[in-house]
Amino acid sequence: MRFLSGILTVCFMLSVGILLHSCGNEQTPEGKPQQLTTAETRCFLLAQNNDTTRVSLTVLGDSAYGTMEWLPDQKDGARGTLGGRKNDIGEWEFVYRYMIEGEEQSETKTMMIRGDALLIKSGELVDPAGNGNLCYKDASAARYSDTLHAVPCR
Repeated sequence: MRFLSGILTVCFMLSVGILLHSCGNEQTPEGKPQQLTTAETRCFLLAQNNDTTRVSLTVLGDSAYGTMEWLPDQKDGARGTLGGRKNDIGEWEFVYRYMIEGEEQSETKTMMIRGDALLIKSGELVDPAGNGNLCYKDASAARYSDTLHAVPCR
């Protein structure tokens, strides 16, 4: 059920992005054009030792949504959705909702876009409520360990 809720959230955010993008420039009462924020989609890839991580992000102002695939070689991977906001220091704080080994889970993902790279923080994760919602045990101890590079979106 949570996975379906995540899909519905992504669909809603996509609809809002498309609506805002299709509006173009609007006129203010003074007759001056008002620039609306448009959505920008970027894709990133890390392929290393037959393991692959793909991220597609659509950024609209301080909000972003997208997908993430973590596909380790010869192991069960995870595919899911990302949704989150940019914090005051320029990091993106996402909730990653995914299926792994037939189970729905979510976890905190902190990322940063630097030029043509997407950096992803890693840290010890805990499930304090025992419900499959993982978060950093100590967010201040998490470090950027994975660097994905920009690729054309497919």
